[in-house]
Amino acid sequence: YVEDWERALAVNLNGAMYVVRACIGDLAASGHGRIVNVSSTEALSSQRFTGAYSVSKHALLGFTRSIAVDYARTGLTSNCICPGATDTPMVAGIPPERRAEFIRRNVPAGRWGTPDEVAFMIVALTAVEASFVNGAVITVDGGMTAKGP
Repeated sequence: YVEDWERALAVNLNGAMYVVRACIGDLAASGHGRIVNVSSTEALSSQRFTGAYSVSKHALLGFTRSIAVDYARTGLTSNCICPGATDTPMVAGIPPERRAEFIRRNVPAGRWGTPDEVAFMIVALTAVEASFVNGAVITVDGGMTAKGP
């Protein structure tokens, strides 16, 4: 359990922190820097037996928002997207019947999202027109979190 905890925090939180730390000075100095962290709908709730993953994604939201507050007056924005059921290699090993059942029960859109749909939101948040979107948490989940349990 401890190894899972440390790995999840290292990848999902510390990885983002190291990237941000490497470039935040230049982003702030530019007057229009953009940070878009990728969390998960798991950051907005929690499923059974996902403690380490869930905690790491919740923490990433806090990190994102702290940057938004600390650097807002420089013109830098920091936002977080939370993908839900997205068809990626992470879910490829799930048997087709279980994948279909998950979608049927949980996703109002009735399908898996695509990586391109997630990427679109990242790109949108980097636009100059998104300069007043700061500290936001945006789901890309086909209505999954709107539906609730």
